[in-house]
Amino acid sequence: MSGTEAQLATQGIGLTLLIADVLVYQAFCALPSVLAKYTSIKLQRKRLIGCVGVLVFSISAAFYLRRNFVDEAILASLTPFQQGQYLGQIDGIPVLPALIVIIVSAVKSWRERKS
Repeated sequence: MSGTEAQLATQGIGLTLLIADVLVYQAFCALPSVLAKYTSIKLQRKRLIGCVGVLVFSISAAFYLRRNFVDEAILASLTPFQQGQYLGQIDGIPVLPALIVIIVSAVKSWRERKS
């Protein structure tokens, strides 16, 4: 796979993770309403619960990417510094989509409290 193809694949994975993060956020935000409807449990901070869901999903995605996308032959041929860069790039793929969703949630919450 050439450099351009790898970048396109990484962008595709990032876009897919952004969509998945939004869906996970929405599902976890709906969780307090569902719990209140069927049980006596009442949770107040739905955005916080949504962000926790996004964090759990992103950590799981980083673990999955590290387990399945790291090429051991390439990793063994690199210096320790380059190994850190390589693993950091793999681990960093799910971080940006999660940050986008969490920042949007924080801004929405801040604007809601401000008004």
